Amino acid sequence: MEIEDVKKVITRLYNDPVDNSGATDQMLAQLYSYLSAVPNDGKGKLHWFCSRADPTTVGVASFLLRLFAYDGNEAETWREHLHKCLLKCCDCIAQFEIIKRTSRTT
Repeated sequence: MEIEDVKKVITRLYNDPVDNSGATDQMLAQLYSYLSAVPNDGKGKLHWFCSRADPTTVGVASFLLRLFAYDGNEAETWREHLHKCLLKCCDCIAQFEIIKRTSRTT
């Protein structure tokens, strides 16, 4: 999925939120693929939620918080990456807490 396609999907999902039944496996896989490819910052830190992250990355990471409800290898790998992100960046932790609350309505 090209970056412009990812931006369109995230914008659509932000403007018209869907529950888990509205998020197809194909959509989740494409967004997961995008997020998995986000590189470290060169200092070994992964930024998904803070101002060092691209806004598209923040949107995708926020949407994929629903992966907490999933089991399987991909969901476990996502949780490991999330842990690495939050373990090394205090700003990501702070924004993650805000996003957890606001993502319920967006």
